Amino acid sequence: MGVIFALINGVPLYIYPINNDGLNALKIKRDYKTKRDFWIKLKINEQLAKGKRLRDMPAEWFGVENRDHTSNPMNAAFNILACMRAMDALDFETAKKIGHYLLAHDKNLIGISRHNVTMVMIFCELIGENRFYNIETLESKDFKKYIQASSKLPEVNRFLYAYELFYHHDEQKAQKHLKDFEKAARNYPYEGAIENERELLAYAQKTYKEKCKKAYVSQFNNIRTDS
Repeated sequence: MGVIFALINGVPLYIYPINNDGLNALKIKRDYKTKRDFWIKLKINEQLAKGKRLRDMPAEWFGVENRDHTSNPMNAAFNILACMRAMDALDFETAKKIGHYLLAHDKNLIGISRHNVTMVMIFCELIGENRFYNIETLESKDFKKYIQASSKLPEVNRFLYAYELFYHHDEQKAQKHLKDFEKAARNYPYEGAIENERELLAYAQKTYKEKCKKAYVSQFNNIRTDS
């Protein structure tokens, strides 16, 4: 079995929809740009392990516009990181722009990666215009299964916290996910990521309170007008 797996992974192959390690290594050897991108990817992982945040890393590491989005599966990871970096900087418009492109055009975006980008898109919609049709369009059966199966991850609890507040207006359930987030955060290995998640939680909470206040004022003014 070891020999079989070594051959499957070592002999350069394109196993839809991704390259195996052998093909990635071959591309890195042949192309300087791919080699540099691979080095950057390793540096990003190193910085994350040290507790650094994506927003504090050099912008040129995440140059989405300089990479082919569709033909090289390795680049899908960069595009996702660029989307997450925008979230880390609370730049939701950029995150939505990148996320929309990824979901629409990147054939190499699969499985968990696609679900994570979908989670970003729905979160941005929730704290933004909160259009139910757009949210329901993004939600698929597979996405809902992923959220249910990953409910112990801090980023998923942050997402569910916002989902319960903005979509269902259920503050009690939202508080449950907040408690689950704190449990997950205790043993999470990346300090910078948890800092970002806390900021996103705080932003969602602040935005929800502001929207509730505006709705109350609007309702009060309507009552006065009718009177």
